[in-house]
Order: sequence, then structure tokens, then C-alpha cells
Amino acid sequence: MKTINKRDFVKLAGMMATGAAVNSTLISRAVAMAKENTGYSVAEVLEIHERLTVLDGVAPLLSWGIDPKGAISDSSGKGFDLYIRGGVTAAASTVSSGRANLPKVRQFIAHHDAIVESRNLVKILTVADLERARREKVFGTWYHMQSADCVEDNLDDLEELKLAGVGQLQPTYNYQNRFANGSLERAKGGLSKAGVDLIKKCNELKIIVDGSHQGVKDVFDMIEVSDSPVIISHANSAVIHPNSRNIPDDLVKAVAANGGFVGLNGWPPFVSSSQRPTFDDFFAHIDHMMDLVGPDHVGIGMDYVQLMQGVVPDIEVQAIYDQLIGSGIWTVDEYGKPPYVYPEGIETPATLHNLTGGLLTRGYSEADIAKIWGGNWTRVMTEVWG
Repeated sequence: MKTINKRDFVKLAGMMATGAAVNSTLISRAVAMAKENTGYSVAEVLEIHERLTVLDGVAPLLSWGIDPKGAISDSSGKGFDLYIRGGVTAAASTVSSGRANLPKVRQFIAHHDAIVESRNLVKILTVADLERARREKVFGTWYHMQSADCVEDNLDDLEELKLAGVGQLQPTYNYQNRFANGSLERAKGGLSKAGVDLIKKCNELKIIVDGSHQGVKDVFDMIEVSDSPVIISHANSAVIHPNSRNIPDDLVKAVAANGGFVGLNGWPPFVSSSQRPTFDDFFAHIDHMMDLVGPDHVGIGMDYVQLMQGVVPDIEVQAIYDQLIGSGIWTVDEYGKPPYVYPEGIETPATLHNLTGGLLTRGYSEADIAKIWGGNWTRVMTEVWG
């Protein structure tokens, strides 16, 4: 019997998971390869993936279909379809980034609420909601603010946003605002007095404090100030790939020591210097983090966005990219240039079961895989949300 190569195996697993027609000879070859490399067949990998609590802690793709003015397009909800096909239990919808004001954030939340209600999905406000999504195998979502700009003048507005479903918050997005310095600023000043107040307000309202996009000093300050664990929902190792959005080992250790974790990020420029990072490129970050802090402090925050190749036409991707670069929110050094192709095998949320297969291939136990996929997220949610 001929063997099937790794690329075809990954593609086949995706076809099987999504119900596509598959040649029986190809299945036989895939099963042989899976058994040889992991001790598991394709079907067994999918079965293991299905019984996990699979959480992606940052999913801007779920905002696909709403423009900056709040209008909803025909593409609304298509990001949800990809996550559902990938066997994901729940993911964090981004409802605020950059310089979004409060009315815009309200529009984003209303948009997400409408999708959740129309599709009978689960809006996650509590850990009990998450458990229901897992038990009933119905996709769920909670809301993630990637910038607190919309509440700069009135922290009491956070109370409204918490009630609306915001369970996770970053003080700023890359650049200095009233609260924090940001990961791309030249100065490294850390949290302001207003930033300290913001963290304490998040603790009071039971909102998870997220150090993604913050400066290193910002996050150390957040850990010092916060009464609950601080996470970094989506970043990779600066040791493996020295991008300014990635984080050094001492910060990873500090987050872990405080009970938090780091969510590994699939955004291509943060994975490697290649525009088409490999599966192994992504796993280099996982392996490093696991060696550094162990399975209790590693999670997943894939950061799938509509800019990834194949979601919207290339001309639209280029227009969005030009706007982000022109506004200064992104820089070419950190964010590269299109096309944006996520690591091989996990190019979209629809094939995230391949990540489970990759962890099995590398010898990770099912118990550790459960922690990486959802256990650590659930632990922090339980501690913070109650």
C-alpha cells in the first residue's frame, strides 16, 4: 500500500470532519499513516477532538459581516459556520479594537446577539453557559474587547458592557491610550493611574484581564495590580520568533506564576518570517511554552480574521490592510503584508481538529491536550466569572 504524505493527511482529516466525499483508498492510506505516526486513526483523532471542550480565546472572524459604521452585510455569520465545522465549543468574538467608541461597540454587540439568537447558539455569560454549550454541542460565544478606548471617560460604562456579555478586556491595542502604553510604542512606561483603576474595575465586575497587545511593562503592572489571574489571550514566543507582538520568557513565567496562561496565536506574521508558516512553525511555539511553564499555562487564541486568504476577495484584503497601515494602527514590520495564510493544516477554523492531531503526534497526553484546548480557559473563567 502506498503511504499518504502529511499534507494530504491533513487535508483528508478536514474533508472527513466536514462531511465531504472521500475516496476509500485515500482513507485506508490515511489510517495507515495516522497509526504509524500517532497511534491514532483519523477517525480516532476526530473522536478525541469532539469530546474536548475546544475554546478559541480570540476570534475577530466572528465580526465578519459588519462594517465600521455598524451595518450588517450578507456575509454576517459566515465566520460562525467555519468555527462550527471545526468542532469548536466556543470562541471570543471581538467587539472592540483600535479606537472604537461606545456606540460602535454597542452596534457590534447587537450584531452578535442577533446572530446568536437567530441560530439558537449560546451566548456565554457564565461558566454554566459554557458547560451547556459543550453538553448540548451548540456553538457559543463570549465577547472580547481588544481596546478599552470606548470607556476612557467613564469606567462605569463597563458595567453596561459586562451585562451585555463582555467577559474579557485589553486596556489598549498596540499604542498608548489613557490606560496603558501598548506593545508597539517606543516608550515603555507601563500602566497609568487610569490603567490601574481600569484593572480594579475589571476585577470588581468579574471581567478577565487580557495582556495581549500591551507593552511588557504594562503586563507586569497588570499582574501586580490585579486580584485575579492575568492572561495573554493571543501571542507567541519572542524567543522562537522575535516579532514585537510576541512575548519574552520572563513575561510568560510571570503570567503563569500569577495563575494565568498564554493563548498561542496563528496569525502568520507572529508565527514565523514566512508568509506561509508550516504546522511545525506553529508547534515550535507550543513546544517552547510547554517546556517553559507546563500544560497548566498554555491555551489557544488563534486570532482568525477576515483578512486571511480565501475569506474575502484579495482586493478587499488589500484595501483593509492599506487603511490599517495608513492609520498607523499596524506597521509593516510587525504585521507583514498580504496574503495572510495561517499555518498549514489549520488555515481556517474549519480544520482546527488538525491541531488536536498535531498535539497527539508530538506525544502530548489527552489530559494535557484538554488543558491546552479548553481546560485552562475554563479554570480562569471559573475563577474570574464565578
